[in-house]
Amino acid sequence: MNPPKGWKLFCEKYTENIAYWYIPKGQSIKQENFPLIFSKLKILKKFQGQNWSECQLAFVTELSKKGLFERRAGRQTKQDKSAIARVFKVICTTLGLAWVNENEKIALTEVGENLIKSENFSILQKQIDKYQFHNPSFHNKDFKLIRINPVYFLTSLILNLDDQYLTKDEYVLFVAKQQENDDIEKAVELIENYRKLNKEKQKNLIDYLKNIEIETEDHRRTSIFNTISLNSSYALQFFGSSSYLTYDNVLKIKNTSNAKSYIKYFQKNELWIDFKNEKDWMLYYGQALKISSSEYAKDYYMDISDIEGGLSFINEKNKRRLQVSVEDEKYKSVLIDEKLLEDFLENHLHLLEDGLKLIKRQMDTRVGRIDLFAMDKKGYCVIIELKKGRTADKVMGQVLRYVGYIKENETDCKKVRAIIVGKNIDERLLYAVKAANISCNLYEFDFSVKFDSIYFK
Repeated sequence: MNPPKGWKLFCEKYTENIAYWYIPKGQSIKQENFPLIFSKLKILKKFQGQNWSECQLAFVTELSKKGLFERRAGRQTKQDKSAIARVFKVICTTLGLAWVNENEKIALTEVGENLIKSENFSILQKQIDKYQFHNPSFHNKDFKLIRINPVYFLTSLILNLDDQYLTKDEYVLFVAKQQENDDIEKAVELIENYRKLNKEKQKNLIDYLKNIEIETEDHRRTSIFNTISLNSSYALQFFGSSSYLTYDNVLKIKNTSNAKSYIKYFQKNELWIDFKNEKDWMLYYGQALKISSSEYAKDYYMDISDIEGGLSFINEKNKRRLQVSVEDEKYKSVLIDEKLLEDFLENHLHLLEDGLKLIKRQMDTRVGRIDLFAMDKKGYCVIIELKKGRTADKVMGQVLRYVGYIKENETDCKKVRAIIVGKNIDERLLYAVKAANISCNLYEFDFSVKFDSIYFK
């Protein structure tokens, strides 16, 4: 069997890899299920802070008491009950409501807490709007090829299609394997060309792809078309429960005016962020953000000293022909300077202050990431924060949060103090430190490089 004329290259590219927009299977995440998800989340909150593997059965027992799941067999084994708990855990992670943190404890996010308090299901719609793929809650390395904001992609795609709808087959063929937000025009062109084929040729294309198997990461062989097709119902119901899309056999726009406004806003303010681990992703996804993802990305790449990610962020703004501010240009040099400084201080803290010993670099806490966490010669815990071009109010706010957190959670610390290091310490930061009820030292730094000629020819 051969594909229709002119479609061979498309089929070759389609079957190059197994990466696609995977949405976890189990219970469908769709608008009709929002009340049920809400009710189960309220039960899960009772187990906040508990070890997940140890409380799964108790969680399912509570669900059963409230009539929140149907028994499929007369006798429910422990494995069956654990599976029910795990399915809901995946739903919570997919929606950014709760997750099992690095200590194997159940942790509700700010968004999850807000949903319980408000019972406002539009929160769930906004979470779907905010969802990005790939994200680190999926550990398959093949999926890392994808850098997509799906609701933006789908909304923009459908607005650009002549008939403004998307079928399941079209999603499987031309959408679910797209890898960049910039691939919208390519997908539109493919869909419009596919619609020009007669029914027989459309079927021929699908049948051809169904019979092409590729090898997965665990060496199983599968048809990527069939794999995506099996997942597509979950995906389309998920995306169709966003603020801008609806799904009933086909995916459509809810309100054209609202959708166009959203696309305009997204193109100016939003982008895909390269999160390094699941905790970073959940801190972002589970936070009731008041800022755009573009603003968040700027601080995120700086906080983790990711020069490549930070420069990519600025390049993305340039590529979209957005206004790149003077501050953005300064950001490039600050990013590099602060990365060099942090690398240097990691091994030379004694030059900053005699007797300082590093405990951890990039120390994660529930309230943010401490640049350098150290101990001084008196046994005091020292939070070392790099100013990173941020305003006095912002850097001081972070330092105060970290000091408060360490005082409450690190019982081995006799006392907590802070050090702020910046290329330029302005008067505002100086007065903020003087007024703060913490011990805090300020240091300025400068890099200088000198080249001495020892031979010239």
